[in-house]
Amino acid sequence: MPLPRLADYIQKNQHLPGIPAAAEVVNQGIDLAEMNARLLQKVEELTLYVIG
Repeated sequence: MPLPRLADYIQKNQHLPGIPAAAEVVNQGIDLAEMNARLLQKVEELTLYVIG
């Protein structure tokens, strides 16, 4: 996702795409293994933004 589009998404939704909102986590809980996988994906995406 291009950075401007990502910034718009974050402004609108107050969280990263693919990461649940805080309210959703509070209401439904999270699977830690799934969240770790999602966070690893986000680290990889951020790394690509930095080196790209």
